[in-house]
Amino acid sequence: MPSLNAAVRHPHIRQEVDLAFRVSGQSVEIFEVRQAYGGAPGEKIEIPVAKATFIRPARRWRVFWLRQDMKWHSYKPVPDVATIEEFVLPWSGAPVAFRSLILHG
Repeated sequence: MPSLNAAVRHPHIRQEVDLAFRVSGQSVEIFEVRQAYGGAPGEKIEIPVAKATFIRPARRWRVFWLRQDMKWHSYKPVPDVATIEEFVLPWSGAPVAFRSLILHG
């Protein structure tokens, strides 16, 4: 599972919590990877955070975030971007604690 700009974050932090992404069809999903609470040593869980889906006719990436209802919702401040780099840029190199700041202002 690829990490987002892993060189920027300290290795000891990445052992606790990290950001990664996966490509599935025409979507790129960003998620946290962290130790499972109460799980076996070394057991990791993935927590989805955001995703972008390429809309071919519009030639744009539609941006979504996962709300507490566990459904993907359009990210109103930036509902779409022209390039995948515009989607990934806020995530690369920032500490994981930024997640709520980026997604919720």
